[in-house]
Amino acid sequence: MALSGERRQLTVLFCDLVGFTNLSENLDPEDLNEVINAYEQTCRQSIEQFGGYFDNLHGDCAVGFFGYPTSGGDEAERSIDAAFAIRSGVGRLMLPGAPPLEVHAGIATGTIVIHVAHGVPKFVGEPLTLAARLQSLAVSGEVLVSGSTHALARLAFKFRNRGVQRLKGFSQGVAVWQVRPPSGDSRHHAVNRPRTPFVGRLTELRSLAEAWQRCQSGHGESVLVVGEPGIGKSRLVKEFVGNLAPDIFHVSVACDAQRSKTVLFPFVQHLHEAAGMRLLDAREKKLEKIKRLPQFSDLHTPAWLIRLLGIEEPEKSIDPEQLRRQTIEGLIEYFTELADRQPLLLHVEDAHWIDPTSAELLWGLRNRLQATSALMIVTTRTTGHLARLGGESHTLTLSRLGEAETLTIISRLAAKASLPSGVAGEIARRTEGVPLFVEELTFAVCGRVNGAKSSEMGALFEGTLPSSVKESVLIRLDQIAAAKRVAQIASVIGCEFDLEVLEDLAGERKSVLRRGLEDLARSGFVSPLGKGDRFVFHHAIVRDGAYGSLLRSDKRQLHQRLAELLAQQAPTDPGYAPEIIAHHFTEAGILDKAVDFHLEAAAKLLERASNREVLAHTSEGLQLLARLPRDGTRRYRELSLQLMRGAAFWVIEGFSSAEVESTFLRARELAEDCGKLDQRFIALRGLFGCYYGRGQLLRAARLAEDVRAVADMTGQPSDQCVANLLAGQIALWRGRLIDARTFLELALSQYHESEQRQKLLSTQIDPAVNARIHSCWVLWKMGLPDTALRLGDEALSLARRIGQPFGLSMALLLVAIMKSWRGDREQSRMLGRELRKVTADYGISYLAASAKVLEGEDLIASGHPEQGIALVISGLSHFEQQSGGLGWPWAMTLVATGLRALGRPQEGIRAIDKALLGLRRNDERHWEAELHRLKGELLFETGAESRSAMKEIRRALMIARHQHATALELRASISVAKYSHREADRQRALFAVRSTRARFTEGEGTADISTADALLDGTLAL
Repeated sequence: MALSGERRQLTVLFCDLVGFTNLSENLDPEDLNEVINAYEQTCRQSIEQFGGYFDNLHGDCAVGFFGYPTSGGDEAERSIDAAFAIRSGVGRLMLPGAPPLEVHAGIATGTIVIHVAHGVPKFVGEPLTLAARLQSLAVSGEVLVSGSTHALARLAFKFRNRGVQRLKGFSQGVAVWQVRPPSGDSRHHAVNRPRTPFVGRLTELRSLAEAWQRCQSGHGESVLVVGEPGIGKSRLVKEFVGNLAPDIFHVSVACDAQRSKTVLFPFVQHLHEAAGMRLLDAREKKLEKIKRLPQFSDLHTPAWLIRLLGIEEPEKSIDPEQLRRQTIEGLIEYFTELADRQPLLLHVEDAHWIDPTSAELLWGLRNRLQATSALMIVTTRTTGHLARLGGESHTLTLSRLGEAETLTIISRLAAKASLPSGVAGEIARRTEGVPLFVEELTFAVCGRVNGAKSSEMGALFEGTLPSSVKESVLIRLDQIAAAKRVAQIASVIGCEFDLEVLEDLAGERKSVLRRGLEDLARSGFVSPLGKGDRFVFHHAIVRDGAYGSLLRSDKRQLHQRLAELLAQQAPTDPGYAPEIIAHHFTEAGILDKAVDFHLEAAAKLLERASNREVLAHTSEGLQLLARLPRDGTRRYRELSLQLMRGAAFWVIEGFSSAEVESTFLRARELAEDCGKLDQRFIALRGLFGCYYGRGQLLRAARLAEDVRAVADMTGQPSDQCVANLLAGQIALWRGRLIDARTFLELALSQYHESEQRQKLLSTQIDPAVNARIHSCWVLWKMGLPDTALRLGDEALSLARRIGQPFGLSMALLLVAIMKSWRGDREQSRMLGRELRKVTADYGISYLAASAKVLEGEDLIASGHPEQGIALVISGLSHFEQQSGGLGWPWAMTLVATGLRALGRPQEGIRAIDKALLGLRRNDERHWEAELHRLKGELLFETGAESRSAMKEIRRALMIARHQHATALELRASISVAKYSHREADRQRALFAVRSTRARFTEGEGTADISTADALLDGTLAL
């Protein structure tokens, strides 16, 4: 039985525009609509940025749910982050005719009941009402939270107690807290060389040591080390590594905040460093250095590695998804071979900033390393984005240190300083057991002690201790004022920086910068990375403190200068990363250029099938566009962003999803406005896929005609190929087999692989694969089962060669169904297994639902109807949640067949009647004959009046003949003969079977032909 909903603890955010009624009265409706659209986009992006579910705009009120569909444990904090992000984003909106916009917000946490109908969740529970009341109570710019939310987020934010308030709809008073606006960043990065004495954490060290011992017996493991910023995650790992034997192979890779959308960034960095490769090395030098890696010393350097390291660009003929899979598999093999050579410790640092492709790689690594002597340790602040890995790994969650442990650290750090009485205790109280803060604050205090006169000691620290890590960083930076400017400028570059880039940005001599860096290193602010001129800040919070001390105007100027420097170097820079330039132009406030570089980054990623990173860049690009003037240039940029976004959604969400629809609708509108035919073609094709996948064939048919009209205008054969393909698909599903065959053959004759490789959306499912899989259905129905088999097998071979997971999944599904129609049960079953694996490996949830239906069909046919029906219904339910609808009438015949096998024909008839209603609504008629034939047979089994039952079967025969569906005509003819009771009727029916059978020139041994032959030669009794 399918569940209709669930209970969850969620945090609910209500956010409302202040003074919306006045805006409505004073603004022109068009301007008001622009305000609402910009406001909605800001709310959606802010809520989704912090992992919330955006529940659309209700009037002028935005509602977000945190903890659905998955929970990460920090929903209260993220909801507050989102509220302030909305406040900040709305405050930056500059819209014609509108005054500065402000919001107020309310947040509440509690139990919510969630009902999901047709893939859309509905939320019911007291927290919704409470959040709405808190929002109404809040003044402009204010964020109010309930007592339950405050309890969960009290360590992450500062609050002011607003006391117990009487709220409408609540019988008792409600505790209300006001969130103080956050003062800046808080969380990150790791220590290059530990300075803090290692205290405590013996239990955690023992856990790591025990995991390592288990790994040495050939049972590899993975461990997640989780904790807040500065809690000592990296320090724990370094202490553990220091206790291991020197002959182990230790690989440490680090993620980076600015590179969270750069594909496989931490692993590319590792390979560069392991090979001793420099960015400015010539191509031949880089290829030579790759040979230093033991795995590649005796081999021809694999193409995936050359392209991953940026030595060569991928050839256009290589499928991006195939190259992406080769790269992930190649990296998994690389680390597996390391583990086979000697014990391996792989440390992945700061995984809260990991890019999606690296996260996928970690999952594959985790599974492969289980059979080796390898331990993978992943340090992260949160585990939500690593849920798949965390569920299969041991997790160590680091808590704060106790007072005794904190005082021990302070006494060791301050061994050479005589701290005044009570100061150590005050440091311990202020730092609340966070080791990094203990370290920074102790150093800040010791610096004051060393510079103070003995007479000043008593009162020097009274009430003046820093209250945050950043404040202590700034105090210590002030003590080395000459190097402070170097730290500030370096902080603009990021946590890691090169001396050469710093020199260009600072406009200062290297000798001066080196002296400053030496001072910073002696003070523990930075450390050198390797032997080159590359440095890293001790911790991201240290970098943030230096960065935060810059004036806004200086930040913008430095970011602009750095962006322009990097852009100038791009043509000759092997490490060119448009996403970094986009970041710097954003911080400089030059938003149009930032959008351009986000576009460039997204385009490169789309070529490599890195779809989740594409969504990240296009989301950021759209958010920036909302802040630019509404002109033609903005529309062109948005059009490109929307098209790339739609192509990524096609794979991630399925081509019938609401995200695909809204994205391509907007793209079509923009393309028509901008007069871009080629981009209009892509938008229309994307929309066709959406409505086609939903089974809305009449709507999809109109779009197919629009696609053809644009193809006629462009005159490009590649567009004509796609237009004929879409027309053929529609004709097939509407039961017009002659038209379908004609259009699909035309599409194949116009197909050129090299042209389609350049087409957006053709990179997701190749038109030749698509045409063949639909043709094999057409040909089977028209009585050419062997020709259908050949085309289906060709489609599978081509899909595997091209390497598009989405296209391969579609081919596996349709060819498996065709083979089941032929009676090739074992082959259909094998393809179904492969379909389940491919959809699971690549996260293609849309077609994973179809895989369930296929498995259910096999169980029903194999004599397990009850389990089969359950799987079919489960798959259909999942399919509907993905907005899918195509093929639903066919799937209902499976349910009816299973019910018939269970001796429940009346229920089977009801299933058929539901399918017939859907068929008439959407004009999906390709299986109409089978629906009527099966209904007729079920009516006979219920004992219904034979005339009405035979009428259904004869109607099936008529429909099959009208559609030229010879295979379905044969089935209907056999059913007429089977249920004809009078001898004369039986003989006429057998004559019809013989006539239909005679039209088959191929297909000996297939299921229906074998049944017909047995019936005609008398070996099958009627």
